[in-house]
Amino acid sequence: MFRLIAILLLVGGLATQQLSAQEIKCVDNRSYAVNIDIHKAYISGVCFVTSQAEVTTVGIVNEFGVSALTCRYNAGKQRVKILNILKPLAKPHIKSVLRKDFAKIIPSLLQSDADQPVEHTNKKYGITYRFVPMATN
Repeated sequence: MFRLIAILLLVGGLATQQLSAQEIKCVDNRSYAVNIDIHKAYISGVCFVTSQAEVTTVGIVNEFGVSALTCRYNAGKQRVKILNILKPLAKPHIKSVLRKDFAKIIPSLLQSDADQPVEHTNKKYGITYRFVPMATN
């Protein structure tokens, strides 16, 4: 009974709301094969990008299935917040560099064609990020 009342209230509330086309944003999902090359190490795996309105969430899973990095980009503020990171990378300086780099990378990923690779190089620290789109079926 409670569920029925909740559903009726929800449907009634949605029916009375009028949303403009600008308020309804489509969700954009993309996936990339990613390589992050650092001087003596690298991270490779799959990157999932989900974008809705002004917020884009990026998740990188390494080849062993372990979540290496999860971050959220706010386009309005042009800021990146790291939500989850591998323990060896969880040092403040490394997180700061990743935040600044992904603040440049994520807009490039969103603006690129779905079939074009994206590459970013941090010359100061010698880090190369390569994102190659994965085929979708």
